[in-house]
Amino acid sequence: MSWTKAKTAIVAGVTIILATGTTTLVVNQAMALSTTDLSWAEDPKYWILDLGNPDPQKNSNKDFMARTDAFYKRINKLPPVLIIRPTKFRTNPGEINYNGKIVGRMRTLSDLLKDAYDPQMRCRLVLPADFPKRYFDIMLTLPDDPFHPGEALQEAIKSKFGYVAHVETIETNVLLLKVRTPAGSALQPTKGGEPSYPTRSPQNKISIKNQQTDGVAACFGALLHTLVIDQTEIKGRYDIALEWETRGTETPEEAFKRTVLDELGLEFVPSRQSKEYLVVEKAK
Repeated sequence: MSWTKAKTAIVAGVTIILATGTTTLVVNQAMALSTTDLSWAEDPKYWILDLGNPDPQKNSNKDFMARTDAFYKRINKLPPVLIIRPTKFRTNPGEINYNGKIVGRMRTLSDLLKDAYDPQMRCRLVLPADFPKRYFDIMLTLPDDPFHPGEALQEAIKSKFGYVAHVETIETNVLLLKVRTPAGSALQPTKGGEPSYPTRSPQNKISIKNQQTDGVAACFGALLHTLVIDQTEIKGRYDIALEWETRGTETPEEAFKRTVLDELGLEFVPSRQSKEYLVVEKAK
């Protein structure tokens, strides 16, 4: 996953979700754009995203603020609209969200629900069966209502797709990732490059690139199909390559956990915690 559900930069109310590729922002406003005739939105120039360098080690705060300023100026020239359409793009997926105003390409319905109900991305999603897996473009430039943030997008999702959501606190099984022995040889300081990690391991091997330990924990959680919480207190960013085989009566899960302990010095400690979930359901 080259850009994770997990990696979001929040500075001064601005959220940038990283995606592969960068594009220079160039928008020439030649005439006033209509809020009723949306034919202007067919022009790809209104959907350009400048997401910067996906490598956080090469993505300076100065560059980030310059992109933020450019997006602020561009989005405030657009008329107040809410457009959700089947995606017309095949490259540069991602989203820029500035104080509730959004331009996004190739977004899932799950992404739109997070924008509407959980813009700070604090909650894990609980989705109903047969949830749609299509991709959409979104442009939201309506004036922000500080008393009802996200309400317009919530209503649009309910009307267009028939889904609503609410935040619910649920006690659940988790695994705590802790240091048990000194760091093993597989924990290597990163050589840079785009951050990534796999969400499955059909060949019993994984390669993690340029991740902090919370990203490593998220990778392990995806492989183990449970929430893994980083409690290692290890600083820095790392590259990790692991391979494992079952021994004797071991399950694949047991073999993976043994390898993590042997190669990284990290263990999984079972626990239960109350966590906030964004529960999605069909509108009644």
